[in-house]
Amino acid sequence: MSFFDRLSNAMASTLTDIVMRMVASNLEQVVKMRMPNLPSVKDLLATNSLIFYNSEPLVDFPKLTSARTIDIGGITVSAEHNPLNETWSNILNLRSKTILISFGSIANSFNMPEEYKRTILSTIKSFPYVTFIWKYEKPEHKISEGIRNLVESTWVPQRDLLYDPRLSAFITHCGQGSTTESIDAGIPLIVIPVMGDQMRNAYQIERNGNGIRLEKSDLAIVGKLGEAIREVLENEKPFSMTEVRFSNMRQMNICCL
Repeated sequence: MSFFDRLSNAMASTLTDIVMRMVASNLEQVVKMRMPNLPSVKDLLATNSLIFYNSEPLVDFPKLTSARTIDIGGITVSAEHNPLNETWSNILNLRSKTILISFGSIANSFNMPEEYKRTILSTIKSFPYVTFIWKYEKPEHKISEGIRNLVESTWVPQRDLLYDPRLSAFITHCGQGSTTESIDAGIPLIVIPVMGDQMRNAYQIERNGNGIRLEKSDLAIVGKLGEAIREVLENEKPFSMTEVRFSNMRQMNICCL
């Protein structure tokens, strides 16, 4: 990292510490009503024996660690996936390529700026040979009206879709669950982080070569998203080179002498 990268990290770490102290203070007030003798959150963090961390070291950034820190990446997502039902299977059979779009359950798609929606819709229209599945939470907006290659749904079987070989790419907000599932499935990604840990996850995807990172402000630039889609679909370099099967790794036994 450059000097300014390191400076940015230091500032982010300091701000995060301040915010977490505020959160811990509010939490303590609630907890102490039931357990007045419980030590403070700060003391609990300082004196605990082990810290379980939702991180997979094979794909995460290099970081300082200790014997007290146990990486258990992938524990928050299911290790199972099922074949798609007839409805979803027929959707993936509509065209030779299919792209899934989902921005998670917190930052809903219908809340994004209209300018961003227009960019996404115009981009979809420019790829008539690709079927786009967009998890969009307000069907009354009728965003897919008049767009033959767009399928909108308030819910999608995300994990099952990611494991289907007919899915070509995934446009995601890069939340921890979606990131883990995507790496596990080995699907090429276009990541557009919105907030929180999504920023870090997106840089991780870019660093490992699992996909292309865009800023959310790039959705205001005509052509930017289209370029990323074209790169993922047409580039001969595989974007799933660092595919990791977390379910398989959890069954591995490794002995080092």
